Amino acid sequence: MNEASIDLIAAEILRYLRRNPRAKDTVEGIVRWWLPPLHDRASTEATERALNGLVEQGQVLRVASPTGGVLYSLAVHDRAGTIASDDEAAAGHERDDAAAAVRGGGLPPGKSQA
Repeated sequence: MNEASIDLIAAEILRYLRRNPRAKDTVEGIVRWWLPPLHDRASTEATERALNGLVEQGQVLRVASPTGGVLYSLAVHDRAGTIASDDEAAAGHERDDAAAAVRGGGLPPGKSQA
């Protein structure tokens, strides 16, 4: 069977991450779980090349996992345009929400004060 192109793999990874923005996985997990339509044609090596390109473009974040491996996730950009992990970005949004409440703006719809 022909190997899927790097561009096709990259597009599928981004499609998955847009539907599941908090997803994180290893290259092997991405091949198995994120790329089911391409599973038989997306090699680990091709997927890693696609991920490297997405990391270079600032669309995907590569981080060391606590177990010593590497995890990939959607690169979240904070309001200043800096790439942050989803946890850092979430913390930034919480600070922004709290500052708005202090200024009298209240919390955004759907937000409750804990």
